Amino acid sequence: AAAAAAGGASAGASARLKRGPDGEITLAGSSGDDGDDAADGHKERKRSKQSKKVKKRKDKDKDRDRERKRRRKDKKHREKKRSRGGKREASASASGSESASGSESASASASESEPEEERRRLRRRERRLLKQAKALLEGKRRDDNNDDDGGGDDGGDKRKRDPIGEGDYFLKNPEFCVWLRERKQLYFNNLTSEEQRAHFAAFVEEWNAGTLKRKFYDGIDSAAAAA
Repeated sequence: AAAAAAGGASAGASARLKRGPDGEITLAGSSGDDGDDAADGHKERKRSKQSKKVKKRKDKDKDRDRERKRRRKDKKHREKKRSRGGKREASASASGSESASGSESASASASESEPEEERRRLRRRERRLLKQAKALLEGKRRDDNNDDDGGGDDGGDKRKRDPIGEGDYFLKNPEFCVWLRERKQLYFNNLTSEEQRAHFAAFVEEWNAGTLKRKFYDGIDSAAAAA
């Protein structure tokens, strides 16, 4: 009886050991339900391991996606920064060029205006010198007319210095011919009638102003006029 009991116990113990599909030996229950529970537990653990592996892969994929996005974002940021820097440099260069161009234009304008101003200053000086020269010549002419051989009021017959007019054209012809030759470097016979009359009007003005030389008022004979 004892031996039978021991054998039964040994058979019961061996009956509770069971090798699974993956070679793992497990303790099985005495009934079919215990075996099914063990198989289900093994499957559940296997599914859990697989789900963890899948989750890890997904997490790694997400990490890689995030890293790629971050790198793309950094790259775009650097490109924008470089683009803004290039635009600022181009703007600064353009401003510098405009400033340089403005300076060159101002310099060129100033250099052009300086010669023009210098020419105007020279023209004003020439006009002033010309006026002074004319004044000096006029003064010298008056001095010549008023010298010892001149007219004016320093002696002579007052009656002979009476004013004359156009009607004295023939009477004062000798004096007029000498005046033409000495003052105008012209000869009476080389002039037209209109020219003779025009010059005689100027002679009359000087005669009446008393600015002619004394010899004109003293009288000039026809022979001296023709000489």
